Amino acid sequence: AYKQLNDGFISLGEGMKIGIGIVALGSSIGILYGLFQGYVLDPETMTKAMDYAINEAIEQNPELTDEMIEAIEGAFEFFANPFLSSAIGITVSLFFGCLISLLTGLAVKKNRPE
Repeated sequence: AYKQLNDGFISLGEGMKIGIGIVALGSSIGILYGLFQGYVLDPETMTKAMDYAINEAIEQNPELTDEMIEAIEGAFEFFANPFLSSAIGITVSLFFGCLISLLTGLAVKKNRPE
């Protein structure tokens, strides 16, 4: 739509801005939904996920010591912080969004003749 409104021309910078804006909006919506699900719909989500992960780890490796299991629990609790996981999610989304926007912008760019 942007390219059509500008007589078929779009610069790499404009393409990148559009792509990054779309990724920022999409990742923000996803994170807000994740927080809503984790705090309102099913507050036990992280506990269930941690229990499942520990049970799977024990099943795959029955020789796990209590110290190893506690280390797994500690790591899980560290990354279960909603603000940390949100920050990581936005960072990863924006990184890959920038790459995809760059490649797409290079593919569709058409500069105005001077």
